[in-house]
Amino acid sequence: MGKKAKVLKTGAPKFKDLKEFEQVIVVEGSNLDQFQNVLTYALPELGRKLARVHYESGKSELVNSINLATSINIALNDQIEVSNYHQQRRVLSKHNGFEDTTWTTTDKCNTTRTSDFQDLYETPKYEIIVRVVVPLKSKEELTKLGVK
Repeated sequence: MGKKAKVLKTGAPKFKDLKEFEQVIVVEGSNLDQFQNVLTYALPELGRKLARVHYESGKSELVNSINLATSINIALNDQIEVSNYHQQRRVLSKHNGFEDTTWTTTDKCNTTRTSDFQDLYETPKYEIIVRVVVPLKSKEELTKLGVK
């Protein structure tokens, strides 16, 4: 037997039928440089397109794109503390509420090993997340539009 097709409702919706729209878009990278390279190489191209556009709405859209790419690039440079190999240990130990120190362990074969918090974690992965939210209008507005 096949799946039944979902029948969509018709007519004015009720309040209980409505929910806020949300969609999450995730872009992953294994290296912070990948994201920075995309932005770094995109900026000159956006600038070239801006120089060729003659109409106002196109110019403002491209300027906004340049501003967005620049702000993302600045945020990546300023905020990502675990991308620096030497700083990563300090950040991870502080994150867990510990001093930035090492400790020594000895296994059953009397092999001694010195460890730190960086040894406890895998290689960082990087994600840029875009969350799209379309909120519902106020209950008063929805009532005017026939929602009961």
